[in-house]
Amino acid sequence: MNYVLYGEEHYLLRKEIDRIIERSVTFEKEMNTVTFDATKNGMEEIIADAQTLPFFSDQKVVIVNHANFLTASDDTNADLEMLEKYIDAPNPSTVMIFTCEVSKLDSRKKLVKRLSKEWKTLQFNVFNDFERSQFVLNESNRRNIKFSKEALNEFYYRVGYSPARILNEMEKLSLYSEKVEREDVISLVKRPLEDNVFDIFKAILDHNFKRAYTYWKDFDEQNIDPIALIAMLASQFRFMHQVKILQSEGMNKNEIAKALGAHPFRVEKTMENCYQRSEHQINETLRNLALLDQQIKAGKIDKKLGFELFLIQEGK
Repeated sequence: MNYVLYGEEHYLLRKEIDRIIERSVTFEKEMNTVTFDATKNGMEEIIADAQTLPFFSDQKVVIVNHANFLTASDDTNADLEMLEKYIDAPNPSTVMIFTCEVSKLDSRKKLVKRLSKEWKTLQFNVFNDFERSQFVLNESNRRNIKFSKEALNEFYYRVGYSPARILNEMEKLSLYSEKVEREDVISLVKRPLEDNVFDIFKAILDHNFKRAYTYWKDFDEQNIDPIALIAMLASQFRFMHQVKILQSEGMNKNEIAKALGAHPFRVEKTMENCYQRSEHQINETLRNLALLDQQIKAGKIDKKLGFELFLIQEGK
C-alpha cells in the first residue's frame, strides 16, 4: 500500500506517518525509513531508492515531503514521466508516502486522479468543534483527568484547534491535578498570541485607546516585536474586509468560512464586528499599518513610538 497524505494539520499528518512506519517496518526502522524533499531531491534519486530492497525487513518506507507536483503550485521540477513508470510497476517491498502541507490537491491533474484511485489518499485538516471535543475526551480519559464544565469551556477558548497544543497543555494539567477546575486552566494555560492580538484589534475597532494601550504594554512586557503586531493586525483587518465583502453578497457564516478557508468560529466573531468599520475605513487603517511598517523598517521612526502613535490615531 502506497499513500498520499495532505492537509494543513501537520501534527496529525506526522502521526499517521509514524503509524504507517510502525505497521510496515518490522526491523531496523531507522535504516528502513528514508525521507526525501521533492523540492530538493530529483525523481531519479527517489525512484532509485524505492527500487532497493529493505534491510532485514519485509518492507521499507520512502517518504517524499513537499510533493507539490500534486498541487496547483508545483515548484519541484519533478520528472513525472519517470514517476508514472514506477507507479505502473512499483516495488512491492517499498511503501511510498507523498506528503503535501496544503488544504487541497489539484484534482485536475492526471497524476492526482490516478493516485486517488490506486493509492490510499488521506486528508488532515484542522479540527472542527466535534472532532476537537472527541479528541479532548479521548485524551483526558487516557490520562484519567476530569474537567469541570467551566474548565472545559475555558480550555477550549485558550488552546484553539491545534492537536499539538491541546496535547501539550493537557499533559501540563494532568501533572497538576486529576480534577481540573476553571481556575487551574486560567493559571496554567496561556492564551495564544493570536487571541491577545484579537483583543487589541477589538479595542482599536471600539476606538478605545486606553484599553488598546493596556494590551500593548502587556505585549511590550513579553518582548513582542511591534513589527509582528503590525503584521498580525493587518491580517485581522484584511480578513475583516474579505468577510465584509462576502457578507454583503449574501453569504452566511459557513459559506464565508468555506470560501476563505477559515474556521467558522473566526468568521462568526469577525461578522459580529463588521458593522464597526466601513470598507473605506478598513482600507484606511490598512494603509496606515503599511506606512508605519515602511517607516520603521526604513529607520524613520522608533518602532515602539510609532506603534503607540498608531494606537492614538486609531483611538480617536
